[in-house]
Amino acid sequence: MSEGAPDDSPAPAPESPAPAPESPAPAPESPAPAPESVIAEVLRLTRPAVLTSVLHTVVFLADRIMLGQHGATSLASMQISGSILWSVFNVFFGALVGTVALVSRRVGEDDLPAARTVAATALRISALIGIVVAGLVALGAGPIAAAMAPPPDAIGGEQARAAIEGAARSYMLMGSWCFPAVFVAACGAMILNGSGDTRTTFHIGLAVNAFNLAGDYLLIYGADLGPIHVPELGATGAALATSLAYVLDASLILWVLTRPNCPVRVRPAMARLQAARELVRVGAPAIAERVVIHVGYVAFAAIVTVLGAWPWPPTSPS
Repeated sequence: MSEGAPDDSPAPAPESPAPAPESPAPAPESPAPAPESVIAEVLRLTRPAVLTSVLHTVVFLADRIMLGQHGATSLASMQISGSILWSVFNVFFGALVGTVALVSRRVGEDDLPAARTVAATALRISALIGIVVAGLVALGAGPIAAAMAPPPDAIGGEQARAAIEGAARSYMLMGSWCFPAVFVAACGAMILNGSGDTRTTFHIGLAVNAFNLAGDYLLIYGADLGPIHVPELGATGAALATSLAYVLDASLILWVLTRPNCPVRVRPAMARLQAARELVRVGAPAIAERVVIHVGYVAFAAIVTVLGAWPWPPTSPS
């Protein structure tokens, strides 16, 4: 092309804009579990937990039944001591009802270190509460037994009243020293249940109840085991058997919680103040609720005790 001649070559076509990146396709939603599978899973987890709660109640029920066979004095004393010990435990254990919620939440979030911290903190608090409650019950056993014993004219005299008061006092004194074990065992069971292991606590409950039944039979009525003579201890024997059963319960629970294969394996150094605050925050309303319930329960037990023995068979009015 000669210099100065016009350029007849076509202009380059404008570049087309780059195509926008395609947005990723939404991930397919996972199908909701069938209602039947949810119900089956709930029953699988809750059935052993419900049976474990029944077994804890059977411990006191066995004492009451066997003391009823031992005599009217022993049964009347259990009406006093059993009501007090059961109510005291339930009221103070309200401080730890948040254990199962906090542990299960951390396990569900797959935050096992936090779950272990909550578990260790709850166990430490439960032992401390048990020590405090044991001291309070030991100090109050005498005055409580005297206040709730039936009047002499309702049971046949001052001697019968003194026997009931003494048996109730002995049961509470003997039972008070095991309160640390009672609280630790119950707290440990909640930790295991919160981690999804409800079968272990059920199996431990079976062993504890079998031990308590055998101990009740030997210590309430007495027995001769070859060269060994077990004296008849009545209400005191029932309290001793129950106390030893709860010590066994706490020992087995702690053994499970400290095993390497336990998902919420605990060590004492893992306790934290923040976890303690969470437990108290969740449990405080439960304490108030239980105080109201058990004040009414103890008042009812006191009224029944004051009524004294009901004649049987009933006499027809003249």
